[in-house]
Amino acid sequence: MVCLEKEMGMKGRFIGLLAVAVLLQHCASRRATEENPIPVNLRTQLATDFPGAEKVEWEAEGEGYAAEFVLDGWELEVLYDVAGNKVAVETEIGESDLPAPVRWYLEQEYPDAEVVKAEEEVWEGAVFYEVDLAEGDREVELLLDDAGQLLEKEEERGGEMDAGE
Repeated sequence: MVCLEKEMGMKGRFIGLLAVAVLLQHCASRRATEENPIPVNLRTQLATDFPGAEKVEWEAEGEGYAAEFVLDGWELEVLYDVAGNKVAVETEIGESDLPAPVRWYLEQEYPDAEVVKAEEEVWEGAVFYEVDLAEGDREVELLLDDAGQLLEKEEERGGEMDAGE
């Protein structure tokens, strides 16, 4: 009986400390949001640019703000400067939505790889495609332009990342 009381006492203290830690984390997160609120003009601009956006999450990024959200079942991320100008938009797309030159490159260079994720990225008017591939124990992340030219490649084999090109 004494052991049970000691065990419950220690568990009780642990649960109490855990509750305090969660409360402090919640207060810290809330305070950060209150100290750095998302400007109203950015919220308004997002609603104008992407009506129907759901599950919107904002984050300060550099000199602007990034909003991640879901629209029509697709994940998107948009980066705004503080004035509300769209700097970049990343849109999750299907493999069949990749332009023909990008698909051709993938077929030639990675014929046995599976496309895990594909994104169209528009940065100040320029269009790029980020493609994540899986092939056996190898994972590859590619950045290509719309003409299918490889711009950047990162490869991970068995947990080790190798940056290429």
